[in-house]
Amino acid sequence: MQHFTRTDFAESEIPLAAVIDGKFTSAYKGKAVPSDTAAGSAAPAASVQESSPETRIVILGDGDFARDQYMGGNRDNIAFFANIVDYLVDDAGLITIRTRQESMKQLDPVSDGTRSMVKYANLIIPPLLVIGYGLLRWRIKRARRRTLEAMEKSE
Repeated sequence: MQHFTRTDFAESEIPLAAVIDGKFTSAYKGKAVPSDTAAGSAAPAASVQESSPETRIVILGDGDFARDQYMGGNRDNIAFFANIVDYLVDDAGLITIRTRQESMKQLDPVSDGTRSMVKYANLIIPPLLVIGYGLLRWRIKRARRRTLEAMEKSE
């Protein structure tokens, strides 16, 4: 809601965006609609719509914002573009859902030795745990069987 002056924009090549909403007067208000001379075109409308319904317009000072390469491959520009489209179609619910998403965080860099140790630990430890669990179950089952055999002999 701030009103800007030219002194607020002393720097050059800075992207600028503005949102304009409301009812807009037609450029053809009070004029005849020119006919289209292209082959197969439809006849001009009989009456001119003098003003638009409630409308939203987004004006951007630079159209490169939607490219991935703009500002060093910043993906925030694509999210900004998607938010503009959602705003223009009046779908605020999608904007709130998109802003809730969390991005994957980068892992801290580690040395090659640590990376190798983690890699081999992930390859060796799970099978050893499965084998250990199997041996533990086998020993428990064997101990129960011996206990049952000893109880049967004592009867």
